[in-house]
Amino acid sequence: MKREKNTLFMYSNYFPIFLTGGRGLFGSVFLKKNKKIKKQILAPSSSRLDITKKKEISQYLNKYMPKLIIHAAALVGIANCEKNKLLCKRINIEGTRNICSYAKKNNIRFIYISTDYVFDGKKGNYSENDKPNPKSIYGKSKLSAENIVKSLNDYLIIRTSFFSRKKWKYKEAFVDQYTSRIQIEELISKINKIIFTKFSGLIHIAGKRQSLYNIARKIDKKTKPISLKDHKDLNIPEDISLNINKWNKLLKK
Repeated sequence: MKREKNTLFMYSNYFPIFLTGGRGLFGSVFLKKNKKIKKQILAPSSSRLDITKKKEISQYLNKYMPKLIIHAAALVGIANCEKNKLLCKRINIEGTRNICSYAKKNNIRFIYISTDYVFDGKKGNYSENDKPNPKSIYGKSKLSAENIVKSLNDYLIIRTSFFSRKKWKYKEAFVDQYTSRIQIEELISKINKIIFTKFSGLIHIAGKRQSLYNIARKIDKKTKPISLKDHKDLNIPEDISLNINKWNKLLKK
């Protein structure tokens, strides 16, 4: 994929940019990796802008008229969403619907950050052509959001899963759950190559297939191994690794 030498010039057609989830891991690293255009990125906190309130979104965005929307805000975590089903629906589904409504009305390019949890984990190595079949409330909410995004004229859905090499949030990790989580800085570098282009549709961007425990141990050697067999109540998929052949082919163009 060829890129112009002048980064600011290349991005200028998409200014200003509206980023949701700016205080989360994805959003904070996105802002850090894009320091040169940070002044052109609107990233209000959830206390400043509640995406579940449609009128509030319109009032805020009408002041700035963004040319690109990157929607990364979400209620995440299998257990968290199971415990907070209504909140999960409000943020992940209704929040996405509200922002999409504004994007559609104003013909704004829309980037949606989705997840590998839209798959049931029965086979792994999922491509963009595989049919989603989420097992969890979280996965179902993200798939519902994807379907809302698909109603837009100019959208890009990026399915991925990421982690921070600085800290592993948990004391344990599954030895028998396989994923293709990618280090967050690497993910943002790859995403930057595609979101400021005309490419649209659906794409998987991920790392190599490995167990969650293997990833966790590289970050914190004190991480203890646990098994999915002991946590069947959480509906955690076994192998949600993503096939990235489409991404690799795109890079060669």
